[in-house]
Amino acid sequence: MSYGHARGWLEDQDERFCENPLDRRTAARILHRYMKIELGVPDLQDVSAANVLADLYTCHACVNDVAQVFVRGIIKSRQVERDGKIYEIFDMGGLVSDVEIKEWIATSSSLTL
Repeated sequence: MSYGHARGWLEDQDERFCENPLDRRTAARILHRYMKIELGVPDLQDVSAANVLADLYTCHACVNDVAQVFVRGIIKSRQVERDGKIYEIFDMGGLVSDVEIKEWIATSSSLTL
């Protein structure tokens, strides 16, 4: 944890609250920053495909992190029904499982420049 913090892909809150369940928004931030810093993967310039996510702008600080991992297909969207309509969402606060985390790490680690 201290390595990730020193390198800049983990934040103070990640270390202080490491026993808390991981949510999708935080996972997106960590994965995106890890890819940039450790793997040297540059940001995609066009992330407009992420605009299909109804909740993309519920966390303005998270938009780029979420868009980068979503457009690359690392973290998939979820569908919800509201008022008879189906919406595609990222589900920012949704909790992630260990299986999902391992899958996302493997996918992000296999990216080529």
